[in-house]
Amino acid sequence: MLRKIFPLICFLFAVNMAVSQTAPVKKIIAYRQSVIPGKKPAPQQTVKKNEQLSLYAEITKNKNIKFSGIWIDNEYYYFTLKKVTKTPIEKNTGDGGGKFIAVPKTLNDVYVIVLGKKLKPAPRPGTILGNNLQNNEVVLYYSYNGKQYFALLKKIKQLETISLM
Repeated sequence: MLRKIFPLICFLFAVNMAVSQTAPVKKIIAYRQSVIPGKKPAPQQTVKKNEQLSLYAEITKNKNIKFSGIWIDNEYYYFTLKKVTKTPIEKNTGDGGGKFIAVPKTLNDVYVIVLGKKLKPAPRPGTILGNNLQNNEVVLYYSYNGKQYFALLKKIKQLETISLM
């Protein structure tokens, strides 16, 4: 009897270990969009562009996470989080007026990451962070149950430039 139950116990133990070690931040979603103030310029005309970043964090439901820092393109930013009450989240694609789903419908918690001021020089706690900054455009540093984690995003998706009229 014990021979039949022992493999099941080992399997359940392994599954429990795998589930308990998964990071609570499921993914980071980011969009970068250039914005031209005023009307669209003529092709030969140069105009100063502003950049807007839209950042979202999808987190396993009901997890108590302490966020410590965010680096975007190797620059550290102060930030706040605002919980999204409803998904999916739609975003404008550009001047054409079209929309797309920026964050799909999910049962997890979704937060908008609202960037504040840049901090110079950027803090760099450890070599693991340095490696992550070299290979990723967005690095979110957080802790959960006393363990430190990094949520990484290799590339921020570039959206079509829009002009404000």
